[in-house]
Amino acid sequence: MSIFNSIEILVVDDESNIRKLFSRELASPGRTIHTVGSAAEAFEHLHKHYYDIIILDIRLPDANGLELMNKLLETVPNVAIILITGYADVDNAVEAMKNGAYDYITKPFSLERMEQVIEKAYQRVRLQRENELLRHNSEHKSMPKFIGHSKSVQQVRYLIEKAAPTDVPVLLTGESGTGKNVAAAALHAKSKRAGQPLIIKNCGTFDKELLRSELFGYCKGAFTGAERSHDGLL
Repeated sequence: MSIFNSIEILVVDDESNIRKLFSRELASPGRTIHTVGSAAEAFEHLHKHYYDIIILDIRLPDANGLELMNKLLETVPNVAIILITGYADVDNAVEAMKNGAYDYITKPFSLERMEQVIEKAYQRVRLQRENELLRHNSEHKSMPKFIGHSKSVQQVRYLIEKAAPTDVPVLLTGESGTGKNVAAAALHAKSKRAGQPLIIKNCGTFDKELLRSELFGYCKGAFTGAERSHDGLL
């Protein structure tokens, strides 16, 4: 999913009429709505699809909505969660907002109000992703350009031109200082993903556990000192 295209929304609510309402009234050419009736179904969808916004009922048959929200925020990067409930509770609302919910809406709600909240939530998600993209790009904007005219360099350039447009992994090997990063940057610049971040990490500087955390991330409390969740590079 592109960070600049249609809004992808997952609605998690055990009331079928609420799910139908979202699917019928809030779907549009610029907005895709997926609906599920339980926490288990929600996680099944999240394994296959990436969402911008999750609209979550506080009371589900197989989970507490507030606890589920915390798990989702730990596992899904850059997502806005809107909580909905038929039982207005000030304490729950305060706790939800403190823990990272974008908004807290009580049933029955007006479609106009929900439209406004969805649009504002998406703007925040989009801004977060744009900032990440800019940060990653700025880290590597000073990457040296691929230069050289010898026969060997021309052969490497030819291979880069052939490999870059494809969607296959590329392994670059060579001694330290021979230009693997430069070749990687050239591949990225000519690929279909040129507009997305290029992330370069020297994995040789990490021990096994640090490398795992850097690549795959970790959840809050996973080990001593993990005071907050960390999104891995992958």
